[in-house]
Amino acid sequence: MSRRGAGARRPSRAAAALSGGGPSRAQQIAAVVGLVVGMAWGAGAAPMVLERLRGGHAFEERDFTVITPHRAADVKDPLNGRGLRVEAGSLRMVPHAFERAERLVTHSQAPLGRIELQLAEGSAPLLVMLTPPAGSTQDPAPLVLREGGLLPHLGGAEIPLTERRLTLFYREGAYWAEAAAGPVRVMERAAGGVELAAVDWPGEPVREVRIDRVRFEDSAGQQVLMDDFDSPPTALGERGLVALTAGLLGLAAGVASGGTLGGGLLALLGLALPLLVLRVQYTALLDGVERLALVRTTARELLAVLLALASAPVLVGAVGTTGLLRAPAEDAPPTGAQRGLWIGAAALAALIAARDLKGVELGIGVVGAVFLLLPLRAALATGRALPAALARELPGLLVLAGLGWRAGLLPYLLYQLLRLWSEAPTLLVRGARAGADALLLSVLALPLAAELAIRETYLKVAWSPEKLAGVEAGADDSVADVSVFWSERCLGAGPDRVIWWLGGSSAGGSYQLEGHPEVYFPAQLHQALCAAGLSVHSVSFANGGRDSFTFTRGLPKVLSRSSPDLVIAYWGVNDVLTAAGPMTRKEREAAAAASGAIGQGVVGLGRRSRLLAGLGLLAKPAVAVDRPDVPAVPLEDARENHARLAAMLAPTGARLLLIPEQARPRPAQLLGPYREMQREFVRSHAEVGLIEPGALGFEAQVAAPGGAERLLVDSNHLSPEGHRVLAATLAGPLLAFLQGELEEKHGSAP
Repeated sequence: MSRRGAGARRPSRAAAALSGGGPSRAQQIAAVVGLVVGMAWGAGAAPMVLERLRGGHAFEERDFTVITPHRAADVKDPLNGRGLRVEAGSLRMVPHAFERAERLVTHSQAPLGRIELQLAEGSAPLLVMLTPPAGSTQDPAPLVLREGGLLPHLGGAEIPLTERRLTLFYREGAYWAEAAAGPVRVMERAAGGVELAAVDWPGEPVREVRIDRVRFEDSAGQQVLMDDFDSPPTALGERGLVALTAGLLGLAAGVASGGTLGGGLLALLGLALPLLVLRVQYTALLDGVERLALVRTTARELLAVLLALASAPVLVGAVGTTGLLRAPAEDAPPTGAQRGLWIGAAALAALIAARDLKGVELGIGVVGAVFLLLPLRAALATGRALPAALARELPGLLVLAGLGWRAGLLPYLLYQLLRLWSEAPTLLVRGARAGADALLLSVLALPLAAELAIRETYLKVAWSPEKLAGVEAGADDSVADVSVFWSERCLGAGPDRVIWWLGGSSAGGSYQLEGHPEVYFPAQLHQALCAAGLSVHSVSFANGGRDSFTFTRGLPKVLSRSSPDLVIAYWGVNDVLTAAGPMTRKEREAAAAASGAIGQGVVGLGRRSRLLAGLGLLAKPAVAVDRPDVPAVPLEDARENHARLAAMLAPTGARLLLIPEQARPRPAQLLGPYREMQREFVRSHAEVGLIEPGALGFEAQVAAPGGAERLLVDSNHLSPEGHRVLAATLAGPLLAFLQGELEEKHGSAP
């Protein structure tokens, strides 16, 4: 061989490094420097890193019960994608996707003699609800603490306080506040516990509440609760773990630099990515969890994933530079047995991986097995030793066989791309065509692999285009399945009367009364009818988020199995006062039908893609600016739903009874046109009845001083006393209506 030919075959430095020449002296020095600098930075920054990963410290529930809206009452881990945590010396109550925040209720119900609360600077107003002592029949009494002072629960002028600090002490049968100008009498009552929550101001979004300190004393002056929310010091073991991790990342950056100035700048740029991730606020990650519908991913888990992805360039650079994936040496021409061994291993991996595929998926998996032969083609093109090349291929085949085609294709393709990158110098010289084909097909298959991987997780449901359309619009759980919230039966005189109750969370399923269906007014009216001697079977379908649209679409399935004698509808707020995004529920129903007609072929596959749906969430603005939010069921649609429900019940002989939903004075005014629509509907449909609680005095009780606070816990959800009062208001008229209806239907009544 000539000298010129030998020089032409001498590999470059990069090729030598990629083919396993080992790290140079400069590279070794850079690795040691990166390790030392990384460990030093990690040891110093450990508190900040751990604070980011934790999203603050978990709130300890030794003194409070945590209640999360729209979820289970007892939250075991307050950092599970919601906004309650201890950070920077403050208890932070952050609103989430439902524009609500967690509520805290003290475990102890012993009489309190002194209450101290300190808000942090810039905190949103805090609702302080004084709950009655055990055995008391009083209702909770609300106070509002904000930077300007204290708002008494019955209104009136604001009481100026000092430094956002509320101090209440019990004396002479009343609570007094230590105001800036001296003690001020606040309310005449006792308290057995305290509930803390964010204030829901009308027309304003709920903001973050930050509490610096709480301290409660009992009536004897003994401290029963005190917490200043100081973060515990970082343990030495935790600091060491962060230091070691940062040191290893610095080591990888040093190796990836290659010991050169240009490589070092690239490594520093790669290290900047995880540092930027650590600067992301926990609240921003929480918003990301909610906005991207990552419903089972906590913000700290999302941060860990982002850190891993941000560190990937440096780690991949280190793996490639050190030659850990170096190509095998040249060998004699491959034999048929060697080719057969490779093809057999690939076929076996493809067969095992296809165990969970059916129908069309199985055919796609068989066609997709061609990917497993691309490395063989590249090895043949470069003249590599097939046994050694197959040994490099085995990790990818094992991953694919273990996880299956759906979950395993993505990591297999990523592994192949890493191998192609590490073998790039040789492929460019000896197998450019084979390398280009393998690279092109692998890159083209990445979206399909990502789609399959997503469908193996809970994102298959969370990123369903239909599901996302419902989540954006605030839809209820399902219009196809109207489940039963509560049911009860009693035996009395006469025929069995089957009564169905329809409505939203005001009539059943609200989180304020979770686990106590007997408190709702339908259950109390059932008991009143039973006490009157009637034989009644009551079934309540009322639940959170349900409206007239829900029942007109979901009840036909229920009516096919059973038939009621009387259907009572208590709704209104979820129809016209619930913003449902830029489309009404009827418009979304039509859009879904059109989407189903279009969703065929290639276009349909694109519309059903979870990957595209997830990417669409990234492009979606946090607040829709193109179209304003509209009612879920506007007035005309509600009128149509009333007529539809009456027509559905007509063949069964069941009567429909409307009871307008009750609310505080301002929402009640907004419901005026809806109530007038119901009156007009009843006048034009003789088979439909109407009982108006407002005409029977219930609205007057709400409008009386303190009545709204006593009967309603918010704009429309009734308090336990509110349910009792409403049931007492409706009992007589309902009994008369039911007896008159049965007399007309059966010719007699008890």
